[in-house]
Amino acid sequence: MNGFDMSDDSAYKYRAFGLVIDSDIELSELEAVTGQATPDVTIVLAEWLGTLPDPGQPPIFDYCSPRGIEMIWPGVAAFLIADNSRIEVMPYPDIPRHFLAFPILGPVFGWLLECRGLLVLHASGVVVDGACIAFLGDKMAGKSTTAAAFLRRGARLITDDLLAIELPDSGDAIVRPAFAQLKLADDAATEIAVPGSQPLPLVFDGFPKRQHRLTEMEQRATRLDRLFILERGAQLPGIKPMSPAQAMVALMRFSYSVRFASAPADPEKRARHFQACAAIARQGGVAILEVPARLEALDAVVDLVLQDLGRDLPHG
Repeated sequence: MNGFDMSDDSAYKYRAFGLVIDSDIELSELEAVTGQATPDVTIVLAEWLGTLPDPGQPPIFDYCSPRGIEMIWPGVAAFLIADNSRIEVMPYPDIPRHFLAFPILGPVFGWLLECRGLLVLHASGVVVDGACIAFLGDKMAGKSTTAAAFLRRGARLITDDLLAIELPDSGDAIVRPAFAQLKLADDAATEIAVPGSQPLPLVFDGFPKRQHRLTEMEQRATRLDRLFILERGAQLPGIKPMSPAQAMVALMRFSYSVRFASAPADPEKRARHFQACAAIARQGGVAILEVPARLEALDAVVDLVLQDLGRDLPHG
């Protein structure tokens, strides 16, 4: 189909976000799994749509289709989230494989993880000596860049873009590890130079950031210790605590589900989302992190956060 082979058995098996994934599509970004692990999610190539929309149209999201949730990027592929464990993909003819990974591991999985009961925030996260910290902020606020500054000092990436949090009965917020890639603008990558990172080709010409593949990442689900809302442009690094009410507003604002605002209201799902944000806000680990715009100031930002955590990392 459309230049892709279809078979009865998935060709690839991966692990991400605490899930085993069987896939007809190679997703080299993810950790490969060997053996006979039972899949939690299956990604299949399927001709589920009669006619693909003309390329050049804007993205199409249909949340009311009887088939499931439809997400279509004309010229790339049509995706059907048939249920919480199955994604059907219908690519456009001759589309490069790496074009498919971009929506699958972003909006498609963002929706699927929410449907599976996780709170998903638009954030980057690292683990420092067993403590997980995450960075939230507006587009181009420097979430990935700030994370990279910690990686340069020896921290381990746990996620970039999709911060998937589960809240078990213990009450602790637990972050599930994603995959070992980080998006960075070329100037940030040059200035920070994360050890062992491999720059990849741009997803498409003109894209502002390039994926960088890492040789290692945090593989264990880890308790969330701090959430920092980034504010860029300060003269000096600073940390300003947030009240639970302020933290709640920020968590709702930077939830990944905001990009699905046109979806019909699901009272049960929205109540679960609200309760998860409220539980994290009440724990008191949310603060504003003031970050100077100068890339060379990021080491001072790292030092300030480490002091706040009571942790230490060597200077590069």
